[in-house]
Amino acid sequence: MKRRAGLVAALERAGIRPDRRFGQNFLYDEAALARIAGLAVPVPGAAVVEVGLGAGTLSRALLERLGPDGCLVGYELDRRLEPLLLEIARDEPAFHPVIQDALVADPAADLAAHGCGGEAACVSNLPYYLTTELILKALSCWPALWSSLTLMVQSEVVQRLLAGPGDSRYGPLAVMVRSYGEGRRVFDLPPHLFYPSPAVRSTVVQLLPKPDGGPAATLLHRDGGVWLRALEALFAQRRRQLLPQLRELGVAADRIAACRIRLEERGVDPRSRASELSPDLLADLTVMSDLWTRYAKMTR
Repeated sequence: MKRRAGLVAALERAGIRPDRRFGQNFLYDEAALARIAGLAVPVPGAAVVEVGLGAGTLSRALLERLGPDGCLVGYELDRRLEPLLLEIARDEPAFHPVIQDALVADPAADLAAHGCGGEAACVSNLPYYLTTELILKALSCWPALWSSLTLMVQSEVVQRLLAGPGDSRYGPLAVMVRSYGEGRRVFDLPPHLFYPSPAVRSTVVQLLPKPDGGPAATLLHRDGGVWLRALEALFAQRRRQLLPQLRELGVAADRIAACRIRLEERGVDPRSRASELSPDLLADLTVMSDLWTRYAKMTR
């Protein structure tokens, strides 16, 4: 309880009360923070992007793992927390807090501005109300930037993140995750480890890239925004069979016929829905139907 008391005291000295508008539930348990930092930073001297710095409790654990040769760029929307974060930065030259909405930030540019090139690990205690939007942003805009994503999310979101074909929770979010790589549930965090205690349980998940990605990974890295837009169209009517849905989307008859042949070649029922197909097969059909070209033109 001493660690919780220290966090509360620091916030009170700064005149800050956690604000529900920002989804603020600060993790204070040192064992949990160290475990998350160990997952995100397997070796010292790495580059890390932290989304949602909060009061800097996770930042301190990350900096301890990174060492003096590392680089931590982090984003925090609540300007009230800036003095606490700048206080950490004064003692930690590897720490570069940015008071900005992570949804409009450019982490690749911010890392480069501090001399950090190449890949970076992404780590975050995501605000629950922004979880899906932030993950989709990270994967669609900078899929090649991340060496891993270590994320603390609401436990019920994990099923949507890691769902597979045929699961009722399988949708664009899960396809984007599987296009990037492999996801795994690491450990759960009970509410009493946070201040204030949330009304839900939290889970730490980690996403790791696949070294030999297939068609879905190819589309993700070609243009993640286009891939996401195509997926949203394919999953817009979950109960609709895929081929009739392509017809409703204006796909030409000869291309629909080619998609039918591809499904049959793969031993897949042509009456299948998008929610029953693997990411790689969805990627093949997106290209064959010419949806990729259409949405690529619309995003230019």
